[in-house]
Amino acid sequence: MTPRAATALVFALALTSRLPWLAPTEQDLDGSRFVRALLRFDLAQGHPHPPGYPLFVALGRVAQSLVHDPARALSLVSALSFATVCAITFALSFAATRSRLAAAVAALSFASGTTAAVHSTRPLSDMLGCALAWSTVALSLRPATPRTPWWQGALTGMLAGARPSALPLVAPDLVRLAWRRRALRHAMFAAATVALALYLPVVIATGPARFVALAIDHVSGHFTRFGGSVVTRPDLAERLRAMAFGLQAHALGGWWNDRPWWLLPGSLATWPMLAWGASQLPRTRRWKPIALAALTYGAWAFFGQNVVWQPRHLLPLAPALSLLLSLAVPSLRARGRRVTWAVLLVALAPPSAESLRLLAAQHRVTPAAIALARALPRQHALVATAQLGTWLRWRASTETVVDVRDVDEALALARRTHRRVCVTSEVSGAASRGLTRVAHATGDRYVSPALWDLSLWCTSAP
Repeated sequence: MTPRAATALVFALALTSRLPWLAPTEQDLDGSRFVRALLRFDLAQGHPHPPGYPLFVALGRVAQSLVHDPARALSLVSALSFATVCAITFALSFAATRSRLAAAVAALSFASGTTAAVHSTRPLSDMLGCALAWSTVALSLRPATPRTPWWQGALTGMLAGARPSALPLVAPDLVRLAWRRRALRHAMFAAATVALALYLPVVIATGPARFVALAIDHVSGHFTRFGGSVVTRPDLAERLRAMAFGLQAHALGGWWNDRPWWLLPGSLATWPMLAWGASQLPRTRRWKPIALAALTYGAWAFFGQNVVWQPRHLLPLAPALSLLLSLAVPSLRARGRRVTWAVLLVALAPPSAESLRLLAAQHRVTPAAIALARALPRQHALVATAQLGTWLRWRASTETVVDVRDVDEALALARRTHRRVCVTSEVSGAASRGLTRVAHATGDRYVSPALWDLSLWCTSAP
């Protein structure tokens, strides 16, 4: 089998493995915004939030013509993107090691990581952004032709329309083009043309002035109010702990103190392989562009992204870790077939089993916020929330939902309006004011790292 045929086979197997687990509903707040964007695109109303992610929404509309459900349509886009990343990881590993076994290990390692598994069928743009970013990186490693800068630019423009926060992964490739000014001009022209073609309909539909205002407010909010960057969460020790947790438990799907014990042997086998793979980097052909891309994105994720509450922002680093792991396979094979298969079984079987469990849980279990929304109509109360406002207004459209900063503001609202107030548990202090808990919903922390355990606390009826 030729390398190209093997890569196509990896794509087909990866896609087939995800089709039974397409998400039947949105799984988080941003997912609810994307689902509503397929029903009615309205940037001003937050579906989706700025800048609009036009490529992801457009692909979702195409997929919706096949599956006739917005959540499953977006889930299908993520599944196709996941299969693309698996194929790219396989191809890059094979190019570096000339070993189909090592390449298969790279693809399987990526697929079995918690973040990759969960987002392989999640109605979010993260996996599409990962696929486009790594497609750009892979293209930059191929022998250059006159068309290469144009394709690099086009992929970068598509990435801007699918997942702008993943752009730092491809930034080093564009910087390298600066030494070839003509190539850089071609790449930047292609990127600008594609991005403009994607965003122009959004700007027209929203209105230029309104679009600019919404985009500026969202970008400034990301860094100063709600985005979880180093500005809003400045404790570097906290960020380091979160980064370690995200890489170990999510990107690699490894053991943590709240995970099953049987994941520990896999982690004990994985980290020595990663260390050995790192020692092989100086001998690995064309490893520097990949390492530079991963380091650049890692710095951006650490300082600019919400790594404290959303480990999914580390997803673009997962293929790099899988490639590093695969570099240890040729050395393992030199120690004999039995040693090789024993180590690989211990390293890959536990996270693979856990990834299947998480896929099933995401497919089967109702997200906590939706469960609360289904409990709301029976309360006939004013609903106060800190983060779930847009989601609850959609899922419980008959209720009055207000956004508050803390529980004291919610209680003041109850006194002023003489209405019963129900407060969602993510509101600061919700469980400490003598309110009655009337509903509780929980999920899996590794399916939904944020807002996976929610309660509804209510005042007594007036």
